[in-house]
Amino acid sequence: VSFIMILLTNMKQTTIQAILVIITLSIITSEANDWNFQISSYEPFVVVPTKYVCTSSSYNVSFDYGDGVSPGFFYNDPPKGTKNVLILYWDTSFSFLHWGIDYLPTVATYIPEGAYPNNMPEGSKSMFNPVTEYAGYLGPCPPKGSNNMYTATAFARSTQFNDIEPTADALVIVNKLLTDGKTIAFAQVSNVFPGHI
Repeated sequence: VSFIMILLTNMKQTTIQAILVIITLSIITSEANDWNFQISSYEPFVVVPTKYVCTSSSYNVSFDYGDGVSPGFFYNDPPKGTKNVLILYWDTSFSFLHWGIDYLPTVATYIPEGAYPNNMPEGSKSMFNPVTEYAGYLGPCPPKGSNNMYTATAFARSTQFNDIEPTADALVIVNKLLTDGKTIAFAQVSNVFPGHI
């Protein structure tokens, strides 16, 4: 089944909202969209390998689903005026935040695979998720029978402090970053992962 067909057959209102936000972001940051950001652990638009999805300990489920290894990221030098880089790894099908990393370096940076929790860039901070009561990487773990889309989005910000209230709703964070006028550029990549069978 193609990536596009998976998205069309599983599209929910939150997915549509997320897509509209992403399109709007593309418009307002079009002049700086040559900023290169990528997941270095796997290719875009492929199924997330089980190495990076949730484990039974991550979500208190009764099965061992994956290894829960955090994926690697890379971005080149952000645009001029960037004072902070923030990365969100989120489920755009349910607007759920799986990992937020704030206070990242404003120079070209490679975050190695498995960096969380002991090999993160100096000064960076994982965002707290009040639903899971956890600050750190939580791998994809969609409901049985679903095919969810997961997006990693990097934001180059003109402010050092983003002042984001803790929330599990990724769209709330994205909307704030979209509307406060301090996003210089963004870049992103998406993948899918099928629900546990």
